[in-house]
Amino acid sequence: QRQRIAIARALALDPEFGHAWNSKAIALIGLSRWKEAEECARAALEIDADDEGASNLLAHTLRIQNRLDESEEESRRRLARNPENAFSFANAGWSALQRGDIKGAENHFKESLRIDPEMEHARTGLKQSYRARSAFFRVFLKWSFFMQRFSQNNRMAIIIGLVIGFKLLRPLAASVHPLLVIPVALVYFLFVFGSWLSD
Repeated sequence: QRQRIAIARALALDPEFGHAWNSKAIALIGLSRWKEAEECARAALEIDADDEGASNLLAHTLRIQNRLDESEEESRRRLARNPENAFSFANAGWSALQRGDIKGAENHFKESLRIDPEMEHARTGLKQSYRARSAFFRVFLKWSFFMQRFSQNNRMAIIIGLVIGFKLLRPLAASVHPLLVIPVALVYFLFVFGSWLSD
């Protein structure tokens, strides 16, 4: 709350203060308000086209919205200007991972960690890309990327809806044929397992 007030005051005093727009974008990302965060990052870039923070925030918000080509283009634009930007490599890695380019993702994350060995965003991405070598895990990764687009409340509603759906489907499958319960139960337990497996 105090952060929002401080950002609003900063922008009221100086609407051309790029750092305030970036701070607002970060706050909106924390609330899963991706479109608004994107608009704030674009506002910062209109003030300063070389703002690395705004460029990386824009690439991140575009990726979450599944606009992978635009996200990758923004990361490439940033890397063309500064080939030693660890966060840009990490963003490019996440876009590649979401697209299913596992090897490309690994290379981007490794390059990011070469520049900044402490970057948790890249370290997490590299771990996920190693796990994604498994076709089984890639299914859960796709599910995670899909769920990431929604707010916390909407995510919870989707999961509750799916659990209720499975509970209703099980007796229905049993009434059609007793053996149909097995694949329904299997999908349900894979779903529950996957929810814990993929962060």
